[in-house]
Amino acid sequence: MDKIALATDDNDLAAEARLCLAVVVVTYNSARVLGGLLDSLPAGLEGIAKTEVVIVDNNSKDASVAIAASHPVVPRIIQTGRNAGYAAAINAAAATIDDASYILVLNPDIRLLPGCALRLVDRLLDDSIGIVVPKLLEQDGELAYSLRREPSLVTSWSDALFGTRLAGRWGLGEIVMNPGLYEHGGTVEWATGAALAISAR
Repeated sequence: MDKIALATDDNDLAAEARLCLAVVVVTYNSARVLGGLLDSLPAGLEGIAKTEVVIVDNNSKDASVAIAASHPVVPRIIQTGRNAGYAAAINAAAATIDDASYILVLNPDIRLLPGCALRLVDRLLDDSIGIVVPKLLEQDGELAYSLRREPSLVTSWSDALFGTRLAGRWGLGEIVMNPGLYEHGGTVEWATGAALAISAR
């Protein structure tokens, strides 16, 4: 299902506009959703002066590469020639990026809301922060619970006994369901990899 990325902070964004951001999208038979992501990028990257979009295709058998090649955002396309996996594809892109201060990794089913990327970069100006994730929304506007606790005996037992939703609401399960953390931000143990802003400095 398509996810919508929404940044939640609104600090002074003047400095970030001068920085370079590389957007990396890993595709594997992603033709159905890729066009929507690419369509959302101009508004989502609004305010950032220099951007580069890199599509890394893991040997798709559908029209993913053709869709990327013909899109007006003019992404640079890397073809791995095999299903290299998510991490290897990201690394392949990162090895070709020279001057970006930040890298925004996106699943092809993500849709950026206007100004989202700039707000993510704003948080990364803090040198103590290496990765920032946005709040994700489902297509119907409902919150997508994308934050996680480290797996442990307690989280595994709680999820198995109470179910993931109930355990999450009680703060015992692996899925973080605290609405305040999604709304206002904070430190988390890990998050899903659907949308990650990474400092390359």
